[in-house]
Amino acid sequence: MINHSTRIGLLLLCAVMAFTGCDRKAADDGHGHEGHGHDEHGEEGHDEHGEEGHEEGVVKLTPEQLEAAKIAVQTVGPGTISTVLRLTAVVAPNQDAQVHATPKVSGVVRAIHKQLGDAVKTGDPLCEIESVELGQVASEYLKTKTMLEAQREILTQETRILEQSVELATTILERERQLKEQQISTARAFFEAERDLARTKLDRDRRLLEVGAAVRQLEVDLLAAHERLRILGVPAEEIEKISADDGPGIGIYMIRAAGPGVIAARHVTLSEFVDTQATLFEIHDLFKVWVLANVYEKDLRSVRTGQEACVKLDAFPETHLDAKVAVIGFALDTATRAATVRIELEDPKVEGWPEPYPVRPGMFGTAEITVGSRQVALVLPEVAIVHEGEEHFVFVKVDATTFRRQPVRIVEGTGTDVEVVQGLQPGAEVAVTGTFTLKSMARAEELGGGHSH
Repeated sequence: MINHSTRIGLLLLCAVMAFTGCDRKAADDGHGHEGHGHDEHGEEGHDEHGEEGHEEGVVKLTPEQLEAAKIAVQTVGPGTISTVLRLTAVVAPNQDAQVHATPKVSGVVRAIHKQLGDAVKTGDPLCEIESVELGQVASEYLKTKTMLEAQREILTQETRILEQSVELATTILERERQLKEQQISTARAFFEAERDLARTKLDRDRRLLEVGAAVRQLEVDLLAAHERLRILGVPAEEIEKISADDGPGIGIYMIRAAGPGVIAARHVTLSEFVDTQATLFEIHDLFKVWVLANVYEKDLRSVRTGQEACVKLDAFPETHLDAKVAVIGFALDTATRAATVRIELEDPKVEGWPEPYPVRPGMFGTAEITVGSRQVALVLPEVAIVHEGEEHFVFVKVDATTFRRQPVRIVEGTGTDVEVVQGLQPGAEVAVTGTFTLKSMARAEELGGGHSH
């Protein structure tokens, strides 16, 4: 059995060991083992920012990278933000610049000169129609023209003959006067010669009136035939060329473009019979198109003709097209309670798509109508903002080659500017181009563990 003295000794030994263990633990928790003063930060005492003290979100570029990225900066400061009304929109053809090619006579299509997509000018030939009706009108014109020429020749010939008759009668009368004065002839012969001269002049005047009337009637008939051809679409210069040598060609009807534009539709084939109800070609002048947007009744009072509008199409999401409000509809749709607003837009060239008239009827997009404006403390171009889901940030210039990623809170304005309400101070320099390169380098550093090499 353990006696009382032995028990006391064991208790003192346990107390000493417990005190010694606590002291060693405190030393370990404080400074660790000798020679390893900062183990939790690495063997060489680096802090949590990496080997060179790199701060997360900071991008440092070499001079070569800076030149290749073509980074431009803009100083943040006060400016004007426009209040916009964003509307869904669709491109529609300009109805004031549409031309339908419709024949004015029926016939059979013998030739087609323009195809879908071809550009045309006013007067360009589109197709040829062989028309019996036109042939009849042209034949009547040719017949009248020929008869008029003949009648004018008759008038010329008869005028010459009749004048000669008057001259002869005048000569006879003069001779009889001389004979009478010489008392060689009787007075009766002189009076008969005088009567014959008067009768000859009357006959001349009557005949010239008759032939002249026939000429004038044929001139009227020719003018009427000329007008019928003109109404049927035959140009004046071609009408004048119609002659007997044309033969069957006088029945060929040429359909011509009544205005400039592009062949947007073709509804005709060779050897097809067409009548005056047929639309053979549709020509659209796409130099200026319409953008139609629906404005709900509650927003209608803020819209005015002449207001600036920014059109963005789904086909060209990076392109902003400047336009103006041209017409506000005078009636609201009973189902949607919205009025149609017409925005007129000149068809521009779009970078990356060299085709002519890139803005085409049927394209969808949005129209931002500027309905007001306000002064704000901080404004930036929208292109300077980098979007990642619900978060937005910019790259602030630290020095000549260094940029820091800075989260910001914005209020969207027009398609080109935004208001910055948090995250920046006036005077900060923010990258407005080259942000994709900065974003890519920042992401690469994050994936590489925060080291900047």
